[in-house]
Amino acid sequence: MNAGLVAIGPSMNGLDISPPSHVWKNCLANLCCFADTVSIRLDVLRMGEDLSKVVAEEVKDICCAMGTDIHEIIMATNKWNRWNWREELIRSVDSLAPEIVLTPDCDEMFGPDLWKDLFRLRTSDEPMSLVFDYVMVVSDGKQVSKYPGKPHVKAYKWVPNITYFDRRRGYRGLAAPWFYVRKERQLSAQSKIYHFSHFDSMCREGRKLL
Repeated sequence: MNAGLVAIGPSMNGLDISPPSHVWKNCLANLCCFADTVSIRLDVLRMGEDLSKVVAEEVKDICCAMGTDIHEIIMATNKWNRWNWREELIRSVDSLAPEIVLTPDCDEMFGPDLWKDLFRLRTSDEPMSLVFDYVMVVSDGKQVSKYPGKPHVKAYKWVPNITYFDRRRGYRGLAAPWFYVRKERQLSAQSKIYHFSHFDSMCREGRKLL
């Protein structure tokens, strides 16, 4: 089954759904504008079962309102690290064999010109990924440094057995599956990722990014 354009992620924990709660909801709605199907991961270990169930219902409501299918909501009880949540999400869509995968974090929003980059990706002769630069979004005029400082892989063509973790080499970083680590398999996106990690003082304090 080829599912077209699938989004894996975001992974959400207690910090991610704290006030202002509209941030993650708006980011999810933005993702639904581009994706046919989504898989979401909720960190039950950090959020607790009750809150996770509430958020799961809110996710369903948003996706339903946007007309986007939900493939899976992963209720994760294992300890989070930098790569395992990405691996859980990409494994969740193996059966779909999607054409393109989007992989934003829950505080990231694609720009309106993403469609142009997706066209470049879709029409590339070889499997390629899209690497995005970041624009910081703040609500209180605070001057913040760009975070992260380096561009990250946030979209790519799906290939069989794609993985974020290699037994010998571990996780590469920059949100890149090992298949797309090499520069010749990366396209620089012309659109940007809008990042809400520093959106207000609560976000900055919660993430220790003051």
